[in-house]
Amino acid sequence: MPHTSPEQPPTDRPHLDYESANRLRYQLTQAAVLPDDIDRADFIELLTAGVRDIYHRDLDDYRHAHKAAAVAVSQAADWTAVAKRVRDRDQALKSGAYIPRRTA
Repeated sequence: MPHTSPEQPPTDRPHLDYESANRLRYQLTQAAVLPDDIDRADFIELLTAGVRDIYHRDLDDYRHAHKAAAVAVSQAADWTAVAKRVRDRDQALKSGAYIPRRTA
């Protein structure tokens, strides 16, 4: 699922996932020959920040997918029937027509 947020327009191209980004970060930190004026710690910090951003993006996608699934499930329920069943059970409990089981 492509990442969509108010700050960033949706994109149709697949994004880099966390595992791939972390693997790429490791490869770049091991193999990169940096110019003399680039600090290796700053370079690694920049790569780590990018991986962290991808991780948070994947978490957002995961949360959006779960929320959409929850909404779909709640919309699929026949809430009129559920409400009737709850009302009928409450009425039966009050009138004594239904006695709930009790375990020892």
